[in-house]
Amino acid sequence: MIHTIAAERGGGVIAGVFRAGGRPIGLAGARVHGLGRRHVLGGVADVEHPAIGALPGLGLPDGLPGTLDPAGRPGPRLLAEAVLAFERAVRAEFGPRVPAIAYRQVYRDELPVFLPGVTLVRAGAPVAVLRNRGGGYEGYLGTLSKSRRGDQRRLLRRIDADPDTVVWFGPREEARVDLAEMHRLSADAARRNHTVRWPPLRMWSPRLFETMMALPEVRVLTYREPGGALIAAAAMFDHPVAPLLGPWAAPPLGDRRTGLWFDQFSRQLRFLLDAGRPMVLAGKGAREAKESLGFTFEPQWTVLRRIRRV
Repeated sequence: MIHTIAAERGGGVIAGVFRAGGRPIGLAGARVHGLGRRHVLGGVADVEHPAIGALPGLGLPDGLPGTLDPAGRPGPRLLAEAVLAFERAVRAEFGPRVPAIAYRQVYRDELPVFLPGVTLVRAGAPVAVLRNRGGGYEGYLGTLSKSRRGDQRRLLRRIDADPDTVVWFGPREEARVDLAEMHRLSADAARRNHTVRWPPLRMWSPRLFETMMALPEVRVLTYREPGGALIAAAAMFDHPVAPLLGPWAAPPLGDRRTGLWFDQFSRQLRFLLDAGRPMVLAGKGAREAKESLGFTFEPQWTVLRRIRRV
């Protein structure tokens, strides 16, 4: 993933490994802006996940910020030590050419760690999170409003009974999906559904899309015509603790069946909740619709601060 992004940017991407007693315990990644050229963020290391806008650029044990992690790990002490180690490494590598760092996707419980030396704190778009309260998919349905619960059940029955729609859900290696077509449809859907000025729309390039789809534990949901033509598709990045619902690929409503966007949530959540995943992440958009499906939205911030001399 890092190699793909670095190749597309022609450099300017850095990554590092956190070690404790010689044992790797985490990863960090950042884009370095403005070295040797004018840039609005000139001389800033921009710390963020290279591909997933719901996750931070500092990944410690379990891979989640403590706000989201069911066990509350990592604690603030380990995070503070990792931040200090990362800033020392950036200063050692770049010196005064990079005097500041921007940390993105900083969640509520982690925010105090980043506040010393702050220049700017800006609220970002909140992230959709569904926490598994137990009882599997049927237990989850019981937490929804009566109307939404009925709609989700009717959609599943209607689409399963539709002779003109063939539904398949399984491992990416068995999906037989054209990744170029899926990327084109997902990019079109993202542009169509992005209706706010901030945050700006971020999309994966075709190359990064292919890289992400090649990761382990990717599952694909497809809707096809009986002859095999793709109607719509979704990707899911499974994880033992916090799987992520990925790109939704579909043409405009007038060119496809209705209800598929809500139906894809039912099918993916049924798999994940019945498998006992503690939570599900679902990006930042479509807040009202996702809230009707039981998601809550976790606030997060971007913190810009000077690298401290220590």
